[in-house]
Amino acid sequence: MCTPEFVERQTTSNLTYYMFDGPLEQSVGDTRQHQLIKLPNNMVVLCTSDPDSAKAAASLSVNVGSMADPKEFPGMAHFLEHMLFMGSAKYPTENEYTEYIANNLEQNVYDISLTKLKQDFENIKFEQPVYQLVSKKNKQLNVVPFVPTSLLEQLLDQVTIEDVQKHIETVFSAAYFKMLVVGNFEPAEAVDAAQQVNQMLKSQPLPAQSHVPSRMVNIEPGHYIYRHMGEDPNMLNNAVVATFYCGMVSNPKDRTTMALLVQIVKDQFFGQIRTKEQLGYRVGAFTNSFSSGKLILELRVQGESNPTYLLQRIDSFIQGFRQTLAKFDTIKFDALVGSIVGKANEKVMSVDAKANRMWTPIDKGTYNFAQLADEVVSLQRVRLDDVLDMWDRYINPQTAVTYIRVDSQL
Repeated sequence: MCTPEFVERQTTSNLTYYMFDGPLEQSVGDTRQHQLIKLPNNMVVLCTSDPDSAKAAASLSVNVGSMADPKEFPGMAHFLEHMLFMGSAKYPTENEYTEYIANNLEQNVYDISLTKLKQDFENIKFEQPVYQLVSKKNKQLNVVPFVPTSLLEQLLDQVTIEDVQKHIETVFSAAYFKMLVVGNFEPAEAVDAAQQVNQMLKSQPLPAQSHVPSRMVNIEPGHYIYRHMGEDPNMLNNAVVATFYCGMVSNPKDRTTMALLVQIVKDQFFGQIRTKEQLGYRVGAFTNSFSSGKLILELRVQGESNPTYLLQRIDSFIQGFRQTLAKFDTIKFDALVGSIVGKANEKVMSVDAKANRMWTPIDKGTYNFAQLADEVVSLQRVRLDDVLDMWDRYINPQTAVTYIRVDSQL
């Protein structure tokens, strides 16, 4: 029996459904059209028409879960959830439908994906200048050869659906994988989960000689300048990034000394460039590491001033900072060490955070899962003189033994 607010209707193919006859509440800013209907099996369906959307989607909510499990069969809801992926009348074997989708790229899916990719390339042009510059710099220094985004964008229309389909069929034919399984698993269950993924991909091992490691431009000691053009011709701001090569990520003392140095530089640099001189809207100091294992210190500024002038102000900061560092209060330094150690010792609660922490040594190829504990021990041994020594060895142009600096302008 249909409830009074639903009125019987017929589709053009004479199928019966029931349409909600009353008004639907929606927010003032929602310009889409909504219709609530009920099917003969009493399933209620909310249909939304959005002509501006490039995609379509459907979602089914079943009002049942683990709280409805029979006492004699705990876990039944979870079991039934996984049964949904075991097959259907049309695709009877496990993962058959997933494989069908992967191996039969439909034209509308291709068109939507191409449109989205073009939009992603277009959006890059409107990112903040300093983020554009960091991306350009990292691509130029980390990847050989460097392929500009503008060239990739030009090539998009030359890629056909047949090219993509062929790539789908061959991309996993032979591959080299790094896999991390994190969760409430027994060791055997984790191995089984990894093997299932491998069976789905059906990949052959990639020969060792075909493994392509991360690559980086080899830069000899010196001071280099890269000039880039912004993607948006109407961009009002300029940006500069001064990059200093400062030791090796494989050296625990270098890593921990850099962690302390960047914290001290960050406050002083912001105070000088942003607060006192008011030269930038986005001002900061950051540390990172390149794929070659080099540690870096980055000083970034985005503002309306000429890039050459912004770099001159960075030079002025560097010239005066050595004296500031030498006079840094030892009590503040010990407190800074304590705060970094405390943060490193914080217990990670979420599965995502645990996975990220474990993935870092996998991604970098060190596989040292005790690295964080090693760094805590190293941090507690670092003294202010060590920070001064790093500054003098790598960043201070008057004293640096190995001085490698790359200035990037946008």
